Amino acid sequence: MDENSLTKDEVRKITEILVHPEVLELDSDYPNHQDFDYLYVEFLKSYEDRERGRHVGIVARLDGVPVGFLGIHRQGSTRGHVGDVGIAVHPDHWRKGVGSAMLLAGIDIAENIGLTRLEADTLAKNVGMRKLAEKTGFTLEGIRRKAVNMYGNLVDVALYARIS
Repeated sequence: MDENSLTKDEVRKITEILVHPEVLELDSDYPNHQDFDYLYVEFLKSYEDRERGRHVGIVARLDGVPVGFLGIHRQGSTRGHVGDVGIAVHPDHWRKGVGSAMLLAGIDIAENIGLTRLEADTLAKNVGMRKLAEKTGFTLEGIRRKAVNMYGNLVDVALYARIS
């Protein structure tokens, strides 16, 4: 992703994926992703103000239209070798290899910029993401019990990491 790779319309389409009800249902950070306008502005700000080399963004497109997004955010100071992975694919494209392709490309890029540890936290009930993580070399490091308040229910989060 460079300065010219995403239009505002594409950022809008990615934001629409992030606020899709089926995506939100599996998003451990859902409270920050429910408000489309807020998320759109924050995504634009992050995209425009990001530090070169600090974050990785990959967009999956089908016929030129974004159908998925993967972000890897480098941790600060003493954890500068660690990247936090977030991924979202439009439900119409689940189980079609979109997430796998983005994650494998993200792993390659992360290794090339010196990240030696990638972390991916997901709701424990998110079987699809858990299988994707394990298929691409992530290992389960633990379960954080009742870690997220989802619509009034406390749910578990699965903690995954991949070390290269």
